[in-house]
Amino acid sequence: MENAQKTYGCLFCATGKELAVARRIQAARDGVRAVAARQEKHKTVRGVKSRIEEIFLPGYVFFETDARMESLDWLPRLDVIRVLHYGDKYWQLIGEDERFAKWLFKYDGVLSFSKAYKEGEQVRIVSGPLKDMEGYITKVDKRGRSGQVAVRFDSRVIKVWLGFEIVDVLVGRCIE
Repeated sequence: MENAQKTYGCLFCATGKELAVARRIQAARDGVRAVAARQEKHKTVRGVKSRIEEIFLPGYVFFETDARMESLDWLPRLDVIRVLHYGDKYWQLIGEDERFAKWLFKYDGVLSFSKAYKEGEQVRIVSGPLKDMEGYITKVDKRGRSGQVAVRFDSRVIKVWLGFEIVDVLVGRCIE
């Protein structure tokens, strides 16, 4: 599919089954990629810090396929609740939803650690996969070296905890 036009879709599945559904989708059809949106986090157990991955959009799986694909009758049914649609039949993501899916596939579905600004400030992510996104920091956990960042997805604000290093705030970037 490297030279073919791509289109993106999203489905809703049983929470906790995102990775299994993504694997089944890829196994069901050649040339189709599927990801569950995951994020890296710091975790401390008995004083030992490690990095883990967790699902950050529970119940959602994104897939990428050839733009000529019209029918999704090949999709596995196990643990899939429904394909998200615009209207009755149009399943291909458009606008901001498509932009988000492309961005997610660019990083193979994994949001790794990024640098951001201070709590309460509007942020422009300056490194890592979130550098393409803007939002604002709602909370900071200095001990855990992470922060909760609110970004726009699907016309909603989604709050995601990310590991980051604090950098200087740009003048005039503060939100009220």
